[in-house]
Amino acid sequence: MQKKARDEMVKAFEASRELVRGLLEALMQEERAMYLETHLTSANGYYTRDLLTLVGPVEDLKVPRVREGDFHPQLLPTELRGGNPLVLS
Repeated sequence: MQKKARDEMVKAFEASRELVRGLLEALMQEERAMYLETHLTSANGYYTRDLLTLVGPVEDLKVPRVREGDFHPQLLPTELRGGNPLVLS
């Protein structure tokens, strides 16, 4: 019985992480769209970033970028030194 309960909790945390991933990616895409309305540049795909959140690590988060390279989503904290993942608390 304990294994079943543990498996259910793991599934719930994984689902929470996926919800957080979807929300963060949607918010960053919207932020880029607003940025592009006022800047003469264009969207240029995504790069991935790992992010530590309260629901655990979110790996390979798609962060939007622009051609000029001067867009940085305000939603994400600044990058930590030493290649550590970003932390969102």
